[in-house]
Amino acid sequence: MRRAVARRRFTSLATLTVMTGLIVTVGVACSDSKPTPTPLAAVVSTLIPPTATATPTLTPTPPPSTPAINPNDLPTYTPAIISFLPESASVAVEHAMSDLRQQLGLEGSAVIGVLNLRKLNWPDGKLGCAPEVISSALRGQEGVAGYRVTLNYGDKGYVYHTDTEGTVYYCKRADLLSEDGEPLAFDPIAESLISPAELDLAQRLGIEVEIIEWVDLAAMTWIDSSLGCPRPNLNYTVVSIPGYRLVFRVPSEQPTGDEALPITYIYHSDGLQANYCDPDWEILPPPYGTIEPIIIGTPIAE
Repeated sequence: MRRAVARRRFTSLATLTVMTGLIVTVGVACSDSKPTPTPLAAVVSTLIPPTATATPTLTPTPPPSTPAINPNDLPTYTPAIISFLPESASVAVEHAMSDLRQQLGLEGSAVIGVLNLRKLNWPDGKLGCAPEVISSALRGQEGVAGYRVTLNYGDKGYVYHTDTEGTVYYCKRADLLSEDGEPLAFDPIAESLISPAELDLAQRLGIEVEIIEWVDLAAMTWIDSSLGCPRPNLNYTVVSIPGYRLVFRVPSEQPTGDEALPITYIYHSDGLQANYCDPDWEILPPPYGTIEPIIIGTPIAE
């Protein structure tokens, strides 16, 4: 028995010795062998040169702020600009201003304001106040279309009657200023008023805009936010607002076949927009009775 056990132990030890030797041999063999090279990526040529891609950067967006008003961005109002008027009215105003500058010896930079411009149909070529030396040919004309132009320089007003061709006559009648508004220099503001008002009136009446006739434009200073046309049961802020009063005329159709009678339509404006004003609501501000009328002068240089 003892010999059998000894043999078993010897066999196990021998087997362990042989396996240990094999492991050592394999380890030596592995350490002596060369490592397998890692395959490299193939180099591929291209005709398009590589382009560097810029890394995008995030620009923080500033919070919104109230834009500042640059004085240079504001419109400049030139007294001589009257391009918004019909061509015939522009001619009338320009000739009246030119005559007044000449009579008063004013320089070209002198500011001449326009109190009022009204489209009229004079009974004859005298235009309502022509001098006696006017030619008989002009006296014989009937129904001459023209304008009454009320100019302002300094503290004096000057009234001119004109036709549509550039003929102007200075008129001394002081009562012609009884319905005039405040002095103003003609500027481009009204360019944005007359046409939109005509379009609005055409839509209201369902007519062509060409039928509408502009007849009057006067400067006003409204006394509250109603712009001289307060509606019932509404409150308005008391504040002085410079603006305009525009008058248009449309011929009415008579069912009896009689001659069409013109109907007048009124618009009030703050210089930015023109609003239709019902005549029953219209309240006109000074100088209609509360402000001293402008002095009527004779165009004589002082």
